[in-house]
Amino acid sequence: MSDFMNTLKDTASKLFKGAESVTKTTIKKTSESVSTLKLNYSIKEVENSIDSIYKDLGKMIYDEYKDGAEFTGVYLDNCQKIDEYYEEIEILKTKIAETNNKLLCPNCGKYNEAGAKFCSGCGQVFSE
Repeated sequence: MSDFMNTLKDTASKLFKGAESVTKTTIKKTSESVSTLKLNYSIKEVENSIDSIYKDLGKMIYDEYKDGAEFTGVYLDNCQKIDEYYEEIEILKTKIAETNNKLLCPNCGKYNEAGAKFCSGCGQVFSE
């Protein structure tokens, strides 16, 4: 019986050491994964900051274009494309107003009840 107990004890010891090794490896891998996730998140935050600057830079160029600055080439093409998109938005907003029997304020873009004399958002007088 003592041989059986010794074998059982040895087997349990080996299993414990194996489990301990697996646990240590798992903890190490988890720690590495968490560190990698944190670093990837930091990279994403920096990329988002860069994207925000790109957006602001593009907006500054477009604002200069609207203020009369003269551009050529790709800058002019992109500014004109933005103008086209704004025109498309206005057409779509007008269609929404018509569909819902509303008036679209040309000054602030608020939808008003049909027949309104003034905009309920900015006070713009509607022509008859």
